[in-house]
This record gives sequence, C-alpha cells and structure tokens, in this order.
Amino acid sequence: IDPGASNYYYKDQKIKKLNNINRMLVSSYKGLMSVKTKFCVKLRSDMYFQSNNLSYLLGIVNSSNSSYARKKIIIPSNMAINPDREFKLLFHPSDTFYAGLTEDLVDLFNIPLMDDKQMTYFKNNETDIEKDSPILGQYTGEQYLFYSYIKNKIQVNFENAFDFSKENKLIHDKVFSNLFFMFRNTKIGLNCYKFPMSFFSSTLYYAYTEHEFNKLSDKQSLFDFERLLSNIIKNLKLSILFFSKNLYLKIKSYFITKI
Repeated sequence: IDPGASNYYYKDQKIKKLNNINRMLVSSYKGLMSVKTKFCVKLRSDMYFQSNNLSYLLGIVNSSNSSYARKKIIIPSNMAINPDREFKLLFHPSDTFYAGLTEDLVDLFNIPLMDDKQMTYFKNNETDIEKDSPILGQYTGEQYLFYSYIKNKIQVNFENAFDFSKENKLIHDKVFSNLFFMFRNTKIGLNCYKFPMSFFSSTLYYAYTEHEFNKLSDKQSLFDFERLLSNIIKNLKLSILFFSKNLYLKIKSYFITKI
C-alpha cells in the first residue's frame, strides 16, 4: 500500500517538495523482501552501472565482519556527508544506494515509518537552531533511515538533524567505519541519469573522499587526490562563473562523464 506523501520537506513553501521518506521505505523494503539471492543492491530507479566492478567489491564484503550487521555494507563515499566538513550533520549516509548481504539490507529498511509529528518537528519549535532549520522534519530522510536502524543496535541519543555533540561524533565515526565500506561511485561503477556524479558535483565538497573515510578506521593513504581535484575544480568553477555561466556549463558538460 502506498503510504503517500502528505507533508512538505522544506520550510520554504516555494520549494514544493513533499517528504517521500515513507514511500521510499515501503517500496525498498518490499523489493528487498522479494530478493532470493545472497547479495543484493538497493538503488534509485534512475541509477545505472557503468562497469561490473561491484561483483569484485561484493567479494570483499563477503570476507568482512561488522559489529552492527552480518557483513559490511557498501555505500558511495562521495554521497555520504562528512561532518568534519561544511555541514555538521551526523549519521547521514546517502539513501540512494546500498549493496551487501540481502539479510542486512532487509534489516536496514525494516524500520517504522516516519509519523506526522516527526515530519513537522521544526514547524513550531522556538530555539535558535530550530528557527534556522531549512527542513520541517526532525531528521533528513537519510538520517531517519540510518538512525532508526542503528539505535536498535547501540545506545545513542540523537535528538534531531542538527544535534551535533562530541559524544555522538565519536559514535558516528565508530559506526560508519565498522558498518560501511565506502568507495567512490566510479570504483563501484555507479552513476545517475538525473544527478550525474563527478568531480563537478557540489556534493563532493561536503561528502567523504575515500581517503577521509579510511582515516576513520586508521587506514592511511599517502595522498587525497579526490579532495585536491575537487578543490581545484571548485575554485576554477567560481573563476569561470565570474566571467561566463555559459562557458562553465559547456566545460562541465564536456568533462562530467570523464572524471
């Protein structure tokens, strides 16, 4: 049964986007429950694979261990918010793609639906942080999915989307490093028609790089090429946009599928 979408996602009523978290939860859970294979993938309907790299990565999953699932789960690093950067949002992996054991993904999506009170949490609250919240819901859709899952595994108190504390940051780092494998979308072989992922994607400015994720589990790499390149492109973008938006769009269109 379609649970529908009855509340707006953003406070700004000019942005007519409904909160469709429950539709995503129901459709994903029903789809996962019908899977008969050991491993499976949950992804947006407008995503596609550019290679068969995932079959190799699932082999790594098969030999992994996690304290919060049977095996680790693969997510794209450049779509998961890194709270050490601009946006201080904890427990915020992307909800567009997961790959791992079917049993683990079923458990991940086997959570209660978000109710109206949670969807309108920031509507009438009076503290400064709540007044400044751009969203109406208590959590972003990504946070709601992940927090609903993980709070059944460990003791954690995460009041709302902007509840950032040293204690919760430590829990975030521990859980993310133990539960997930994060790989850049190109290493997974994944992309999206509607929101193409590349170094031109603004999401990388506040998402993890593989280097940054590996540091959570004390895995050292010599150089963070992703962050360097994204910063170069970010500064070039600002410079080119200053002179010509059309020129920037032409450059972006040419390179977006190449890096």
